Amino acid sequence: MVGPKPRITDTVFARPAPKRAPYSNKNEVTFEYLQRYDRAQAKNQTAQPSGKIVQNSQMESDSVTRTRLVALILKAAALAAFLATLLSALTIELLTATATRGGDSAPRVGDVAKATALLCAITVVPSGSFGFLAGVAGGAVLYMRRKRIRSVRRFLTESAAVGLVLGCLFPVFDAAVNALSVRSYRSWLNPFELIYCVPVAIASALLCALVLRRHMVS
Repeated sequence: MVGPKPRITDTVFARPAPKRAPYSNKNEVTFEYLQRYDRAQAKNQTAQPSGKIVQNSQMESDSVTRTRLVALILKAAALAAFLATLLSALTIELLTATATRGGDSAPRVGDVAKATALLCAITVVPSGSFGFLAGVAGGAVLYMRRKRIRSVRRFLTESAAVGLVLGCLFPVFDAAVNALSVRSYRSWLNPFELIYCVPVAIASALLCALVLRRHMVS
């Protein structure tokens, strides 16, 4: 016997998957490889701008920080040079006036001011140049320690300590500048300069700290 014929709806038509035609030559392989490479490069280019923007912003912030650091240290050095020149001249004039008058009468303010102005032309070379170098060194040291400085009192204390250490080096600097040779160095080295250079250095450091405290104390 012949069974019922299958209906068309019961028949499953499986559509075969399209087969990729083989490459006819090497040029087609190279062309497809170049297309994939171009797509990968396009994706990388679209993802790179955000990273470049971050890098550029970091570089700009670093350059701004360095510029502020250099400006701050130069400002401290210039102020230290001015104070060292002025206070050195004033100290020398007060010591000289006290020694000549013998303490019988106080020196006049006008005479002290005129003598101090004249002495500034002399003290600007040794004291001013040393004050500038000390301002650069002291400003750099205090800037590196700014994260540990939490109060104005500590900032003033550390500034006074740095001024004390740097002030003790002034006789060595003065002798090295004035000495024409190594043999004459000892003759120019005068430890008695510590009598006025140390107080002047501490006073200059404290005045510089008061002016620059807003930039240093976090």
